[in-house]
Amino acid sequence: MVITSELRLVTCAVALFLFARGTMVQPTQSDYYTIESVAIPEGIVLEVGGLAFLPGGALAAATRRGDV
Repeated sequence: MVITSELRLVTCAVALFLFARGTMVQPTQSDYYTIESVAIPEGIVLEVGGLAFLPGGALAAATRRGDV
């Protein structure tokens, strides 16, 4: 039967896809991002409202209260 052979082919293709997907190494967050901790000066309430990289590569953070 034509339907049976097509169904068998589709079933094999799906099984092969699922097997290959399960054996691949899944990426983690560290594959995409570097997390760096930044010390917050005492007395600052850090409610960040904006971030921007300066021309030299430094990160500037603007707070909701107006500090940069």
